[in-house]
Amino acid sequence: MATLLTWMQETTKPIFFFATCNSVDTMPPELYRKGRFTEIWGVAEPDREERKDIWEIKLKAVRPHCYQTAYDYQALVDSSDMYTGAEIEVAVENAMFTAFDDGREFDTEDLVVSITQMKGQHITAKKSIDRTREWMKEKVRMVSYSALMSAEEKTVADGWNDLREIRSE
Repeated sequence: MATLLTWMQETTKPIFFFATCNSVDTMPPELYRKGRFTEIWGVAEPDREERKDIWEIKLKAVRPHCYQTAYDYQALVDSSDMYTGAEIEVAVENAMFTAFDDGREFDTEDLVVSITQMKGQHITAKKSIDRTREWMKEKVRMVSYSALMSAEEKTVADGWNDLREIRSE
């Protein structure tokens, strides 16, 4: 660790150095102090707009000919609050397998059932995620503004986002 920290501090070469960490509360503070990394970014679960994009990307990968019109993205976004992109991807796979077992194409209802039956990390690792969120509030710059909001704050923000969308149409 000492060698890495010294190198990060003293190197004069134009090098882009990045790292990821899932257990930030175990990181030594000397690693993330200013001067080591230009910026420290925090990434949390996706907000409404990001989840819509993720659903579109994942559905386009398996249904490129109809992903834009065959699914109710509002219902998908509403049902997947607090879920990660990886969890949404698994929900798509599970919905496909369920429908294919029944000899039919999967639809929005299959996707909603799949995601709502899933126990996401926001449930299975709640204490760890809450600790990480608290750490991020003090130490990092967030990639998504809504990432650190409480559920109540997100509901208010989503209402404002919906109003903005209506006004822009």
